[in-house]
Amino acid sequence: MAGHTVDLDWQYTLEKQTVWGTPVDTVAALVLPTEMLEIVQDADVHDIRVARGIRGKHEDAHWSDKNITLPTVQGSMPATPQLIVQMLPYLLQAHTAWTADGSDNWKMYPHLPANLPKPKATNNGYYGTIMARSPQTNDSIEVSDAVLQSLKLSLHPTENDSVLWMDTQWLAANFLDGQEPSATPVLASIATLFEYANLTSFTWGGADIFADLFSIEWEFTFGAKRAKNNLPSGELVLPEFSCTTTFKMEANATAEAMKAEVLATGRSGGKHLKLQWGNGTPAAAGEANIWTFGALVSAKPDYKEGEMITFTQDCMYGDYSGADEYPFLMTTQYA
Repeated sequence: MAGHTVDLDWQYTLEKQTVWGTPVDTVAALVLPTEMLEIVQDADVHDIRVARGIRGKHEDAHWSDKNITLPTVQGSMPATPQLIVQMLPYLLQAHTAWTADGSDNWKMYPHLPANLPKPKATNNGYYGTIMARSPQTNDSIEVSDAVLQSLKLSLHPTENDSVLWMDTQWLAANFLDGQEPSATPVLASIATLFEYANLTSFTWGGADIFADLFSIEWEFTFGAKRAKNNLPSGELVLPEFSCTTTFKMEANATAEAMKAEVLATGRSGGKHLKLQWGNGTPAAAGEANIWTFGALVSAKPDYKEGEMITFTQDCMYGDYSGADEYPFLMTTQYA
């Protein structure tokens, strides 16, 4: 290829591995609909602070430990039904494969400890190979044994083309550059999107606040790390699932009543927050429910785009509208 390469010349793929420590490169790899993935290798830097009569660092006390350097990957893209089904398992994890029911309706949530995987020991769970595919020969980058450390979903009427968007942070164990991909992967479809204009319902504790909603985002993490002080040779560890929901709505009587919940004392007062596309039972592409359960923990006036109030919900396990006691639950239709 003549000339220098730029971001748009590259492609970025994700493919699920079945054996820990064994990268994959087949036609099953999915080309992610993103402009760029940022692959970073941060050195574990040590700097012992010693008073030397200087006001700065000194090379004698500064070194990097390469043995505990883990590559990370960051990127953002539209959260299509296909990508929700592909991506969420890398965050939520399970020791058996996620499957849809007979109508291709996927239901995903954080598992309890007994159902979490030990991929290094048993090859179960969700981990994959991410490849930055260069247009130049022997110039591609491969990271493997990658899992999602965190995922943010967001929906705004004027940002990210007004569709449900995902920001991802990955943790991997292995990094190789100078690679040459052997397979021709398939581009992920963006034909079906979760559009802001197609929302059908937004409720808090069963109360309809759809007309008041302006924007919303969810931040999820399972705190993925490696055992043995995060050494690449360590087993995957998922210390704690956490989820925070932040949503902005019109400042009105409904919002004032919700502010009172923030200041209420006593036990959590957790409620479910539900956003949906469709009638609540996903049966066609582009239909989905996103549920979180928890308590409102803050309310902040926001006048940047009119008289608004921004609420924060701290997600937690609890009585989740019946038998499902999860801080986060998403169902979506994907054939």
